[in-house]
Amino acid sequence: MNIGNRIRLLREGKGLTQEELAEKLHVTQSFISVVENKNKNLSMRKFLELAEILECSVETITGKEGLK
Repeated sequence: MNIGNRIRLLREGKGLTQEELAEKLHVTQSFISVVENKNKNLSMRKFLELAEILECSVETITGKEGLK
């Protein structure tokens, strides 16, 4: 599973629409759509904000949790 898919699943798990997440991240809904479809990377700052909004770790989003 790629990062875009994880973001979508985490967003949906929080009951957020793309538009609601976009508002919280101060970006457009279309930007969130592009990110979720793996066509755009987030800046580190936005990535950290996203983890905070979704109440999860960066490792959860990247799929690297549990790896050492």
